[in-house]
Amino acid sequence: MSRSVFCKVWFYLGLYATLCLLFALPSKSIAQSSIPPEDLQLQLCNRINAYRAEMGLTALTWSDSLTLIAAKHSDAMAEHRRPFSHKGFKKRAKQVYQWWQSATGVSENLYFTTWTGDLVEMAFEGWKTSQGHHENMIGAYDMTGISIVKNRKGEYFITQLFVQLP
Repeated sequence: MSRSVFCKVWFYLGLYATLCLLFALPSKSIAQSSIPPEDLQLQLCNRINAYRAEMGLTALTWSDSLTLIAAKHSDAMAEHRRPFSHKGFKKRAKQVYQWWQSATGVSENLYFTTWTGDLVEMAFEGWKTSQGHHENMIGAYDMTGISIVKNRKGEYFITQLFVQLP
């Protein structure tokens, strides 16, 4: 076998081995996409509560009812029945006030991405570096609900609602 053929064989064997390793090892994005949305939602809530604790604030209480309201909005955006926006927030706030007639405040954070890395950390950091979203995260709120929806295109839509009680 000539030297050039020998080098080509080794080159392609090395390339093949490298590709096999790359596709055989689980990546963070594969691991992320295998986590159920409900777990990601709670992880994001826990991340925000840890940050609130660092700031000397009380933890937000998880609300399944708020999550259901948020889920309707996330679903509508993911299915492109509604644009990625706060459009319809007054209607969602009205629903919140129907559930909690004593509520004194409602706010909302939204997040969108197609990136499949650490979704929880990306959403948290995105909100932390946005003045309005950050104010919601550290605001005088008592409860939260978070919905994370991934559509067929691999787009993630996150809606978080906050409620302040007297």
